[in-house]
Formats: sequence, C-alpha cells, structure tokens
Amino acid sequence: MVDKWKNYQILARDFLDAGDNKEALNAYLKAVDFAPNKEELANVYFAIADLYWQEDKRTQAAKYYRKIQRLGEYAGAEYGLGVFAQEEGDIVEAVGHFEYALMIDPDYESACYELALLNDRIGYKDRALELFERCAELVPDNGVVYSDMASIYEERKEYKKALALAEKAVALSPAYSIGYYNLGVIYQKTFKNEKALAAYEDALALDENYAPTYLNMSAIYLRMKAPEKAIAILTEGIEKNLNSVNLYYNRSCSHMRLGEKEAAIRDLKRAIAINPHAKLWASRDVDLKDIVREVED
Repeated sequence: MVDKWKNYQILARDFLDAGDNKEALNAYLKAVDFAPNKEELANVYFAIADLYWQEDKRTQAAKYYRKIQRLGEYAGAEYGLGVFAQEEGDIVEAVGHFEYALMIDPDYESACYELALLNDRIGYKDRALELFERCAELVPDNGVVYSDMASIYEERKEYKKALALAEKAVALSPAYSIGYYNLGVIYQKTFKNEKALAAYEDALALDENYAPTYLNMSAIYLRMKAPEKAIAILTEGIEKNLNSVNLYYNRSCSHMRLGEKEAAIRDLKRAIAINPHAKLWASRDVDLKDIVREVED
C-alpha cells in the first residue's frame, strides 16, 4: 500500500508539472485509499481541495476542507471555508472560520488579513487595526496592510498617523495603485491639492480604470475653480468607465459651473439612465436643481 501511495503522489506531481490538473486530480483521488496515516491523508485532501478551488469548483473544494476538519485542527481548511463563506455573503461564518484558523496557527497571515478586512467592513475598526498591525508584524514588507491602516486613520481624521502609514505603504509596495489612491485621499482631505493630484496621477499610471480616482481629481479641480480641468479628467474616466453614474453626474455639475447648460442636461440624463436615484440627488444639488425639471422621465 505504501508503494501505491508513493506512486500516486509521484504521478500527481508529474501531471502538475506538465500543467495537467485534471489528471493530477485523478491521481490524488486514487491516492486517498492508500494514505499511510492521518497526516498524509490530510495532505492529499488539501491537494484535492486546492485543485478544485483552482477550477472554481467551490462546492467540491469545501467538501474536502470539511473532510480535513474531521481529521483534526487544520488552519488551512478553516481559511478555505472562511473564504467561501465570505464570497457567499455569510460574514458571521467567515469570521468564525478565520478566527479559528488564527487560533490554530497564530502566524497565519492570510487568515489574519481577511479577518482584518471583514472587521473593517462591519465597523469594528479597533479590532481591524489590531489585526492589520499583527499582519504587519508577520509580513513587514507588505505595503498593502499599511495602506489599509492608513484608510482607517483617515476615516477617523487622524491625518498625521494616516499620512505616515500611507507614505510607508507606497514605499514598500510601489506597484499597488490603491496605495497611491489612499495617499491622495489624505492629501485631499488636508487641502494639499497639488500633492493629492500627483498621488492620483501615480494611481492612474498603475490602474487607469479605477473610477473613484477620476472623481476625486475632478473634485479637487472644482475646489481650485478649474471646471474645465474637472471636465477633462472626468471625460478620461468616462472613456474607461462608461457606466459610472458618478462620473457623468459630476461632469454635469462641472458643465453647469461653466454655464454649459445643454451639456449638463445631457450628462445628467445619462447619469439618471444608469441610476434613477441620480434625479433625486440632482433635485437637492445646488449645481443641478435648476435643470432637473428639464430632464425627461
């Protein structure tokens, strides 16, 4: 039996090296019956679950993670089930799995990070910061974590802390576009317009499809009383995001600042077509309330 176990393991690895995941999976499935002990059985279950996950067969993958659970406490199985629960919108279950994974393995950085993101999302900011700081201790050169922490401090208007973390984030992870975006938000909130625009330009150089960057840049140009520049950057954003209600809406506002009523009406119509709530927004907007009645239902 040991020989068969070894043979199937070798065969599976050969198929993996050749890029044939289907045959590798078949080999691992056959190996199950010949696992010499519980630990080896758990390892082959992990290999099977991961291959199903790669093929986006989440139900089958979850089935094998649950098999692993029955063998003992394995942080990787809890992590996998936590990710699936999160994707299905079951935040409570996801939190439970990630917490358990960290209890089993306190150094499991991926589980720590996902748990931090969930706590941030549901409003437990102190817990999120605690977990992000733990992630930073586990992986000190990951700028993404520092950027996430910066966002929380920015929300709290603790801009000095936020800025230090955001600057560290882009230094550590210069290819992470959201890091520059978050840096831009902090500069924008502290009225450092030119620095904010420069950070947003860096963000767009890495990801030209992120609509909020264009939106924030347009807001700065309007603050600087340069609606022409706001229209230009919003137009760039719309070319990349044809269904962004916010970009059309803000371009409508910018046109009104220039007295370009017909262009403003056209953009407001487009915004309302994407999201009918835009008409209500406009009725309360000092820039647009006077043209709402001219937009057809």
